[in-house]
Amino acid sequence: MVSSPSQPEMTDWLSYFQSDETFSSALKYELPHGQLFVAQATIELEVQGSIKTHKIASECNKEIKKALQQQKRWLKSYTDKAELANVYSVLILDVILTKDNKRKRVTPTFGAKYFIEDFVMEVTEQSQVIQVFSYSVWQEVLDMLQTPCELWRFLAFHLRHLQQAAKTGEVTFASERALITEFLASPALLEQAIKVDNELVKYKLKTEPNATLVRMASAQNSPYMVNTETVSYEHMKQASMLWTYLYQCAYLSAPSTSPAQQQEQSLHSSPLWMRQLLDESLFSRYELIKELYLYPSKPVEVKQTGYVVHQHSYESLGRHYVLIFYGTQENTPHARNTLQARLQDVAKDVATRLVMPELHHIVILGIEFLVVNQETVVDMDVFIQSVGAMTEKERYLTEQLSALQIQQQAAQPPQTMSTAQVSQAKVQPAKSKPAVKLPSLQLKMKM
Repeated sequence: MVSSPSQPEMTDWLSYFQSDETFSSALKYELPHGQLFVAQATIELEVQGSIKTHKIASECNKEIKKALQQQKRWLKSYTDKAELANVYSVLILDVILTKDNKRKRVTPTFGAKYFIEDFVMEVTEQSQVIQVFSYSVWQEVLDMLQTPCELWRFLAFHLRHLQQAAKTGEVTFASERALITEFLASPALLEQAIKVDNELVKYKLKTEPNATLVRMASAQNSPYMVNTETVSYEHMKQASMLWTYLYQCAYLSAPSTSPAQQQEQSLHSSPLWMRQLLDESLFSRYELIKELYLYPSKPVEVKQTGYVVHQHSYESLGRHYVLIFYGTQENTPHARNTLQARLQDVAKDVATRLVMPELHHIVILGIEFLVVNQETVVDMDVFIQSVGAMTEKERYLTEQLSALQIQQQAAQPPQTMSTAQVSQAKVQPAKSKPAVKLPSLQLKMKM
């Protein structure tokens, strides 16, 4: 649990990506992979006797038709078909039945069968489809996926199934809940992480693929294989929730003039650093949070002197993490009183030494474990350094230098790259351009 001024809900994370652009009929979200429009309609029905499913379907169809007309206004600024490829539209239908003065929320399903039999909607690769979910299912989607990148991949997964059903006339999924379960067990969940992992090996930032990722991919290919070491979705979700919670609390703990302004800030125009940190996949978050749980098992001498872990985002190749576990002894190289004021220098040094033209952000996490009232508390400093994009010439020279380094290393026996080797590499790329300095934040977390 994290000490904070408020208790954020685990489905609130999407609000941090809300755009300042307003529409009367929908909210617009600027996600890392594109724009998402979300409209919501409430359907209230008085029920006499038994519930008539066809009546619910009829009212839902009316709202879907309205949303299709409203969608034209949302998308009128998109004149290029290529731009529309990075836009998704979602309609949330909240159906509430009233019977004998008692209100009850129901959850109609909008699976492939619904759009084949109950509502014929143009679903082609060229058309802009509105993806429809009931309110309860949409909340489950946000809770289960936890991240903007997984949500984007799920919407693409959902859309492909709708398109296939429209094309073949076959029911490709019975309900959205069933499709979420299928998505979480599909290769789509790990595809980006595997791609980034392969690039890291290519750049010689690691000598072999991530073993955990390999085991998870193997388990997907062989679902009946029993492997107690395989990380499950539940492990990733638990880590993801903690990751979100940390930075929601950090954001709400940032200086503000009033609680009301804190609430307003949490819903609109969240800063770049917040979006960068929340733009991590389930697997990426698991790999980062895992380092916190490895700390208690470290030898006492290591805890006293402190240590550094280099970790990379498995969602964005251009985002690199440096986790500094502060030493408990003061005035040592990794002590907090030595490094806290120099986090920007550390970030710039790492940015200069990483031979990777895609690099765009260095994230420094300074971590100190404390005991407060007989509880273990984690006190964290967060610093993010933007790295300017390279020019074509700089990119070319960096790629040539990287290729030369790979050739030199290929001629040597393979060795595991330590954290020190990354920060002390002697080959330097073309000079990158550090951009805006982002603030250092502190928060406390009870383990």
